Amino acid sequence: MSALRMAAPLLALRMGYGTAEIGGMLALFALAQIFMALPAARFIDRRGLRLTLLCCAVGACASIGLSAARPSFSALCVSAFVSGGAVGVSLMAIQGHVLRVASDVMERKHSIAWLAIAPAISQFLGPMITGVIIDGHGFRVALLVLAIAPIGMGLCALAVRTDLSPRRPDQEARRSTWSLWRISGFRRVLLLNWLMTASWDLCIFMVPVMGYERGLSASSTAMVLGLFSCAALVSRLLVPYISRYVQEWVFISGALMTAGALLAIYPLTSGVFGMGLCSFGIGLLLGGVQPSVMILLHEVTPIHRQTDAMGMRLLMVNASAVAVPVVYGAVVGFVTIGGAVLVTGALVTLGGCVALSSTRAVGSSTPNK
Repeated sequence: MSALRMAAPLLALRMGYGTAEIGGMLALFALAQIFMALPAARFIDRRGLRLTLLCCAVGACASIGLSAARPSFSALCVSAFVSGGAVGVSLMAIQGHVLRVASDVMERKHSIAWLAIAPAISQFLGPMITGVIIDGHGFRVALLVLAIAPIGMGLCALAVRTDLSPRRPDQEARRSTWSLWRISGFRRVLLLNWLMTASWDLCIFMVPVMGYERGLSASSTAMVLGLFSCAALVSRLLVPYISRYVQEWVFISGALMTAGALLAIYPLTSGVFGMGLCSFGIGLLLGGVQPSVMILLHEVTPIHRQTDAMGMRLLMVNASAVAVPVVYGAVVGFVTIGGAVLVTGALVTLGGCVALSSTRAVGSSTPNK
C-alpha cells in the first residue's frame, strides 16, 4: 500500500490529472479503513485470522492487478480503496491474533513492538523499490509486481498453525461496538491515541509548509521528515525495554506532554538543524506511543471485545488522517502555521496531564488485570 500511494499519484499526473483529483484518490486509502473497520472486526471474530488474511490478499491482488491490466484513473481509485481496506483489516487481524497467542505480558509487549516496526520498514522500502522499477521498466511492470506482492501474505496465512477464532458470548454479540465507549479506560486510551495521531499528522503537514516559508531546499525538507521517521522507528525498537521499568500510562502521558512542549518550541526554530532536532525529538516520543496504546487496549478491554476495540481505534486513526490535514489547512488560512502548532502543542500537553492524573483510577479498574 505504501508503494501504491507513491506510484498512483505519479501515474495520475502522467495521465494529466490535477492535484484535486489526486488528493481525492489518496483519501480513498484512509476512507476504506473507516468504512470497513467495524464490520471487519465482526468478520475477524467469526472467521479467524487465516480466512481474513486470505480475503485481504485476494482483494489487494485483484484490485492492483486491475490497474496493471488497464491503467486508468478509475482503476487506480479502485486499487487505492480496496488495498487500503485490505491493509487495515489485515493489520487488525494480525494484531488481535498476536495479542491472544502471547504467553505472558512481556511476550505481548515484544510482539506488539515488532508489529509496529514492520509498517515503518515497509513505508521506507516499498516506495524506494517501486521507484527503481518505475524508472527501469515503467508503471505497468511496477503495478504488476505490487499486485503479486499480497500473494506472499496469503502464503504466510496458510502457514499459520494456530488459528484462533473466538465466539463471543451471546449477550455481548448483541451489543453494539459503540458500547465500548462506556468503559472509562477505553475512552482514555483512545483520547491519548487521537492526540498522538493529531500530533503525528501535524508534523507531516507542517514540515513542508514551514520549510517552504523558510526557503529550505527540497532535500533539506526531506531530511527533516526523514529524521522524524527514523526517530519513530528507533523508539519502537526501545518500547519492550522501556516497558520493563515504566508503566504504559505513565510513558504515554509523559511522551505526549514532552511532545507538546517540543511542538510549542518548533515555530521558534530556524534552519535545518533546529527543525531537524525538534522533528527527531517528536518522532522519538510519538513513535513509542502507538505500540503502547495497543498494549493498553488489551488491558482495558474485555478479552472477547478486543477486535472491536482495534476496529474502533482504526476508525478513529483514519478519520483523523482524513480530517486533520483539512482542518489544519483551513486554520492556517486564518492564522499562521506557528499559531496552529502552538494550539496543538497546548492541547497535547493538556491531554498528557489529564491522562497522568487519572492513571491510578484507570489502572485499578482494567478488566484484564
